[in-house]
Amino acid sequence: DNMWLEAELKICDAYFALKDFKKLSEKYRQIITAVDSVSADSEYMVPALFKMGKNLAALNENELAQRAYEKIIKLSKSPRNLSNAKYRLALIFFESKNYDKCLAACDELMGQKDTGGNAFSPFELGNLKGRAKSAIADYDGALAIFDGILSSDGAPEHIRLQTRFNKAMVYNDKKEYSKAIENFELLASDAQDVEMLAKTHYLLGCAYYAINNVDEAIKNLLKVEILFKDTAT
Repeated sequence: DNMWLEAELKICDAYFALKDFKKLSEKYRQIITAVDSVSADSEYMVPALFKMGKNLAALNENELAQRAYEKIIKLSKSPRNLSNAKYRLALIFFESKNYDKCLAACDELMGQKDTGGNAFSPFELGNLKGRAKSAIADYDGALAIFDGILSSDGAPEHIRLQTRFNKAMVYNDKKEYSKAIENFELLASDAQDVEMLAKTHYLLGCAYYAINNVDEAIKNLLKVEILFKDTAT
């Protein structure tokens, strides 16, 4: 019942605070197993399952996170909850390298008539589908998706930057290093996020090295060190 669930979640919060992630994962497993038998109208479970799924995915416990989101799909009658759970499943499929299931989930979500109120945007969904297509070497399909996002007036700037990074990655994966360098260089001049800049300069270094431009390779790899000189990374 609801009181049992609240008590179990408080135990989980304590494990999280103690950073005892092994016991946290095990407790989540016990809860998810226990709720397999709850009635189909137990909507009160849904917020807890979302929280468990998010934390489990962050801990790379993808099998358990998948079970949490699949349970939401069985329990909830809310279109918003169903869409968000399916999107989270698509992310898990991608991280698990199950790209066919990821693409199928993306296509299902893209086929929905009403996407308003979701915790993800159509542009985030497009980026995920493009990355999955790139992962299965459908490079032309991935580029078409990314170009579609970049040509849209509605895409916010942070999504556009991520899309530009993903597009450059496609050229990098195709070993078209000149195009990869061109796209990464433009991105490096615009991006401000330290993590994205570091990844961009690292990949630039690798791309320059691949075309035997050692000086530029070293220059970009040194920029990664400079970006992280004041961090523990």
